[in-house]
Amino acid sequence: RKDGFERTLKSYMDTKLEYLSEAQALAEDIAKAKRELEEALDELTVEENSANSLNVRINVLKSAKTSDGTKSIDIEKEIEKYEAEAAVLKEEADKCEKNASGFKARIAEKDAILSDTSEKIESLSEERSQISEVLNQHKLDRDTMLQRADVLQRMNDHFEGYADSVKYVMKEYNAGNISGAGKIYGPLSSLINVDKQYITAVETALGASLQNIVVENEETAKKAIYALKSGNAGRATFYPISAIKPATETDEIRQAKGFAGFVGRADTLVESDTKYRSIIEWLLLRTVVFDNIESASEAAKKLRYKVKIVTLDGQVINAGGAFTGGSAKRDSGILSRLTTISDLKEKAKKLDAEISKTQQALKEIDAELAEAKTSNKDAEQEKELLLTLSRSQFAALDNATAKYNANNDILEKLRADYDNLIGQQSRADEELITLNADYAANLERIAALKEFRAKRSEEMGVMDEKRDEFIQKANEVSIKIASSEKDVENVDQMIGTINSRIADLESEKASQESRINELTSKRDGIDSKKSQNAIEYENLENELDNLRQKRSEVEAGSDEFEKELSNIRVKVKEKTASRQVTYEAVIKNENRLLHLQEKQDKLGSQLWDDYEITYEDAVALEYPPVTAENREEVAAHQASCRAKLRALGNYNPGAIDEYAEVKTRYDALNTQYVDLTSSYDELTGIISRLEEEMRTSFVTAFEAINKNFGKTFKELFGGGNAELSLTDPEDVLTSGIEIKAAPPGKIIKSMSLLSGGEQSFVAIALLFAILKVNPTPFCILDEIEAALDEVNVFRFGEYIKKFGDGTQFILITHRRGTMEIGDRLYGVTMPQRGISQAIELNVNEIEGKQKELLDGVL
Repeated sequence: RKDGFERTLKSYMDTKLEYLSEAQALAEDIAKAKRELEEALDELTVEENSANSLNVRINVLKSAKTSDGTKSIDIEKEIEKYEAEAAVLKEEADKCEKNASGFKARIAEKDAILSDTSEKIESLSEERSQISEVLNQHKLDRDTMLQRADVLQRMNDHFEGYADSVKYVMKEYNAGNISGAGKIYGPLSSLINVDKQYITAVETALGASLQNIVVENEETAKKAIYALKSGNAGRATFYPISAIKPATETDEIRQAKGFAGFVGRADTLVESDTKYRSIIEWLLLRTVVFDNIESASEAAKKLRYKVKIVTLDGQVINAGGAFTGGSAKRDSGILSRLTTISDLKEKAKKLDAEISKTQQALKEIDAELAEAKTSNKDAEQEKELLLTLSRSQFAALDNATAKYNANNDILEKLRADYDNLIGQQSRADEELITLNADYAANLERIAALKEFRAKRSEEMGVMDEKRDEFIQKANEVSIKIASSEKDVENVDQMIGTINSRIADLESEKASQESRINELTSKRDGIDSKKSQNAIEYENLENELDNLRQKRSEVEAGSDEFEKELSNIRVKVKEKTASRQVTYEAVIKNENRLLHLQEKQDKLGSQLWDDYEITYEDAVALEYPPVTAENREEVAAHQASCRAKLRALGNYNPGAIDEYAEVKTRYDALNTQYVDLTSSYDELTGIISRLEEEMRTSFVTAFEAINKNFGKTFKELFGGGNAELSLTDPEDVLTSGIEIKAAPPGKIIKSMSLLSGGEQSFVAIALLFAILKVNPTPFCILDEIEAALDEVNVFRFGEYIKKFGDGTQFILITHRRGTMEIGDRLYGVTMPQRGISQAIELNVNEIEGKQKELLDGVL
């Protein structure tokens, strides 16, 4: 079967090559004919010029012959007339040449100007584009910075990020509702300035204290607390300037200055008004800042963890040894907000200067560009004017030159004729005869050349038609070749599948044989190893018997050695017990010393945590020392004080604010969670409903298309069966679709076994089945019947007519059968190379006119 397809394919290809060869030969003949026509035209021009010249000479000789006595005089007059005319023509030609040269020079000048201005315009346009891009980027950056600064400023003005209680106090105070007291200066964060490099450290050191409110005195704090209580707005911490006193510097703080990595005391890194310094020193004087956690850790060890240390990146070593740290967001705190606003406005200001500079440069570029465009436009207009003026001048120059040359030719011939008349009067008749003969011969050659050109043009038209016919035949054979190649490809695919299956079976056979050999070899190895193990077991049994015998001999003479060894063991045990007692005493004393040191450090840390004083500060308070006599009394007093403190409970001034903040976040997140859950359930329901509707719609449409597919297939093929099926009927939305088609008299299990024309016809049947289910106002088909034979093209055309009432079809085709069914035809031709022309043909209008003509004839 494959050999037959290949022979058919080769036959088609040979036929196509034959047609193409014929077309190529005709193309060469047409080119040759064109060259011959051009050569004949050149010869015809030469002959016509020669005939005109001979005619002039004949007329002159005839005139001279008519008046034999005055012919020389007439020739002289003619010569004088032509000489005078030659002088006039020469003067006119020189004048035209001079004018034309001036025009050429001026046009060249304008071309140079146009070239320069065009290059300048292109360069300036590119430069302007780059500057505009930079300007737009600067404006975008500036607007972004100003917008961000404005947002941060609004946040700062509205105390965004602060506790609700702080907002409430500031709002009430600004509204004048907290009256009869001193000033409320605002949150601490709004009253201090910190260099950018120390912001993270200071924010970490102050923590929640940044939101605490600075007031003038204690009375103001009480008024603010009363306002919070009456408004049920939460709790806040206040710093009365009149009440808070600065802390004193400890020895540890002073020692910290000498350690590596020391940056400064935290309070010295903060700038503020003088009246707030006592609060800042109270909060930060006993906190030091180091450059990194390594330096801070080393210093904390040397200071025995008695000082709170903060690093520049926000890590904390608390007094007592607790470490707090991790990642810290930069430029996101309350304290950094004002610094960020200032930086953004400063950057925006710099960008404004850059924008102004860029805009000025853009104005200069625009001015230069406008000037260059004006110069270019003026040069173009002047060049166009010069070209318009020069065309007539150049035409006049060509005309004057041609007249002058023709006049000179005639003048030379007249002079030659005059010389001949004077010197050889007797030869005038013979020359006249010769000239007449030459003139007649010229006329014959002219007639022959005209006849040759007409005949050759007609032959060239015939050859053009033949060449087009051969190309059309070659195209038809190409379609057959494509169909045959598809058949060969299908056969090759079947052969390849069979060969692949044979190769897989051969490979599997070799693999099984290799597995059998491997297992056989493994079995032989196990048998050999089994024999070796038996021999080795027997040798080991013999060696064990020998060792047992030697042991019996050794045990017989070892009783005396055991006695001596027992005495030595008793002495070693006694010494070991004595050493253990000593070692335990040393360990106990070391543990007691370490415990006392830890207790001392812990008491120092506890003293700082509970009362924010060091041991030196406590000694400076001059309380009576604890002695053996008053220890019980002091212990009882201490226990009483602790009981009172426990009765009060733990005090956390920021707990209410923390609760409010956490509660706010919880409520917001819970609201978002509820919204998301509700949206998820709603979207899930919508998706389920849509999928169900899609399944219903798909199944309904699929069944209708399948039903129509069987009908259209039978109508187009004249019988046979065709149907559509789903590969996964349980999940129709992801299922594939199988097309089963069997033309009349065939049993086909795969679409790939159909020919190219049959596959196209099946696709056309499926297309019409879909159009029956879902008709469209119009449909565009691009050469879908190209692979069909003439009979099926006719069937396709007839079927198209059935849809003509409800659907308008626009068919792109080269098949005659399809063209015959069209109501209106549009064609594209190329009468000249590179120039296309559309041709419209209204078939209904032509049929109507034919009917009218027939009715008129009948």
